[in-house]
Amino acid sequence: MTFRGYRLHVAAAAFLLTLLLGLGARHAAHSASAGALQRDFAALSGVARAAVERHGGRTDIVLELGPVDDLQAVYRQADMLRRARLPEDASQLIIKDRRTDALTEAYRRIHYAVYEGAATGAFTRMAEAVGEAAAQLAADVLVTVDDRYIYVQIVSGDDYLYEVVPVAKAAAGGPRERSG
Repeated sequence: MTFRGYRLHVAAAAFLLTLLLGLGARHAAHSASAGALQRDFAALSGVARAAVERHGGRTDIVLELGPVDDLQAVYRQADMLRRARLPEDASQLIIKDRRTDALTEAYRRIHYAVYEGAATGAFTRMAEAVGEAAAQLAADVLVTVDDRYIYVQIVSGDDYLYEVVPVAKAAAGGPRERSG
C-alpha cells in the first residue's frame, strides 16, 4: 500500500525498528548506570551487598549491611554518595540487617523514646530512657544522633538490628514557627 508515493508498510517497519532500538539503548544505559551505582555502594565499608531498584521515577538503594561498629558513619557515607549521584526527592536508602524476633522486641521497648527524641529534640532525655530500657535487655544497644537522623544499633551475638530515624526539622534546630 502506498500513500503519496511512500510505502506505508516500509515506513511503519522503519518506525517500529527505530522505536525498539531507542528503547533498547535506553534500557542498556539504565542498566549500566544501575550497575555502576550498585558497585559503588557495594564498595562502601560495612556493606555486604547493594542493589539498585527502580520503581518508575523513584530509585531505592537497598544496602545489606554486615556487622558494623558505627552505623552512623556507614549510613552517612552511603547517604552522601546517594545525594551526589541521585536526585534527593526521587531516591532513598533502605537498610537490611540480620534482625531476629528478640531484637525486634528489644527495639520495640526503646522506639517510643527514640521517636519522642526525634520529634522533640530532647536527646538527653531520650538517651536516659533508652539507657534504662537497654539495661534490662540481653543485647548491646547503641544510639547516636546527628542533625538529620537518630541511628539505632542493637546487637546480640551474630544478629543485629539497624534503624535510622529522621529527626524533625524543628528538633534539629531548623526554622520554627513563631506565634504572635
